[in-house]
Amino acid sequence: SDESIAFLAAGGTLIYRYLSENETITVDGRSVVAMEETVTLGIAPNGRICMCCLGGEGCFSTTLTGPGKVFMQSMNFQKFRDAVQTTVIDDRGDGSESAFN
Repeated sequence: SDESIAFLAAGGTLIYRYLSENETITVDGRSVVAMEETVTLGIAPNGRICMCCLGGEGCFSTTLTGPGKVFMQSMNFQKFRDAVQTTVIDDRGDGSESAFN
């Protein structure tokens, strides 16, 4: 059979997008959950050296070029962990180290 089933884990909101032929979107690489094999994965520079070092986004962003289906998440695992860690520390109120460190 040509059909398969896949189980994917994603955080936050799952975003589906169909990319047209040669349509390109730029995303955070940690947000990509799945894509069809017809979608091309690439990278694009985020600007000059000052932007890479001081911009907080790194030197490169991920590009996805169609045609094909793309699934992205709004909250990757690192963002989820940081949100939970902040909540745990706030709930303790004592400023002690969290269990995540």
